Amino acid sequence: MKILIVFLLLISCSNSDTGNISYGSSSEARSSAYDHANDDALKGENEPEIMKGGTGITIGNGHNNDAELDEEVSQPEIIIGAYLACHIFEENKVSCQSNHSEARGDLAQLILVDRNNQEIPLDKVTISEVTGTEYLIKFIITVPGTYELDKIESSPNNESDNQEELSEESTQASSIDQEQIPPSCKTLSGGIWIRVPADSEYAFNDFCVMKYEAKCTNLDGQGCSTIGHDPLSAPQNTPWVSISQDEAMAECASLGTGYHLISNDEWMAIASNIAAVASNWSVEGELARGHSDSNPSRACEADVIDANSYVNANNCIGSPTGAFNQRRTHNLSNGEVIWDLAGNVWEWTSFVNSGPKPTPVGNSRFELTGVSESSSLPLTKLIPTLAISSTWNSANSIGQYYPGGSTSGGSLTRGGNNGDGSLSGIFSAQLNFTQTARHPTGGFRCAYTLTQ
Repeated sequence: MKILIVFLLLISCSNSDTGNISYGSSSEARSSAYDHANDDALKGENEPEIMKGGTGITIGNGHNNDAELDEEVSQPEIIIGAYLACHIFEENKVSCQSNHSEARGDLAQLILVDRNNQEIPLDKVTISEVTGTEYLIKFIITVPGTYELDKIESSPNNESDNQEELSEESTQASSIDQEQIPPSCKTLSGGIWIRVPADSEYAFNDFCVMKYEAKCTNLDGQGCSTIGHDPLSAPQNTPWVSISQDEAMAECASLGTGYHLISNDEWMAIASNIAAVASNWSVEGELARGHSDSNPSRACEADVIDANSYVNANNCIGSPTGAFNQRRTHNLSNGEVIWDLAGNVWEWTSFVNSGPKPTPVGNSRFELTGVSESSSLPLTKLIPTLAISSTWNSANSIGQYYPGGSTSGGSLTRGGNNGDGSLSGIFSAQLNFTQTARHPTGGFRCAYTLTQ
């Protein structure tokens, strides 16, 4: 018999962020807060009334014990197995945390249940691990959008396991502060955003980024020559171009507190994550480098369907097939999809080079693996350590380095444009523009700092 222990029921994202995009009906149902379960339910003797067809989260931890609910606890924590604390923190995302290495084994006990009370197969979900510190292990479980995640359960252990008491580590895991779980990226202003997993080298916390290159509200980006339009992440229309770094910074900041032009470290966190996901590589060892073959010879709008990530010859209509290195989407380890990080238009970062440029210098393209760092721009800020050690270059479609003629200064743009060919790539870098320069193939995207 499955033993259910109800610790607390979900308190949905009640953060202060507001937005103009809504996502599905189930998120509203999950926004209600529920009281503590009764003692009988904690002992597994009765199913609480709220579990009968409700939207609460239940969990069976495989142990028959008399663990008491701490009445002082006010966070929606639940226990899976002996070590793992999990909860649903976005519509189709689960966050699990622990301070014990054996928590990885508890993932095998997970049962994810949809709103039709059907189990979601584990081979359909993506599980990514983020280790913030040696004392905290965090897993993000992403459920495909074809399912409506309703609750989490765990499979019962054998009879002998059911006689064990929850360990001290389990108790500690259940007390992890909910404030460590960032709010949703789906409630932000400015269109459609995705969550980027934390990175031990570039970003120590999850953050949000625009899924698409910034658009000029509802205007076509090629004709948006003035500032003062709210930047929008949406598949429709072409990217907002001919905007300077200073202007892009101001436009992102205009969305509100926490919004900013993407930093180079954030760019590197995204690119490094992409490079570690096998589906972003072809069997020939090429990364997707986006729309970069001049066919058509202009920036393109995106597609509302992620699978339509190629452009048909001579037009920008989305297609599910094409040359792999022209694919415009990349997959992140948490299941998110980002458009046009390579190709289409160059994108400003907020980085301003305050000293000498990496060498060599000149109006030429250079392989990133042949670049020597400068005092103001270490090589690891252009290409990750993994890439340096494995000598990736433009043959792998990672991009190239274009410093420009001056030996110092420059504001960093990344990615490449629709006609840059092998110069385009997720690690491509240019230092040939100043903060006030505008270019018809230069755009931007914004990022958002999550409250930890």
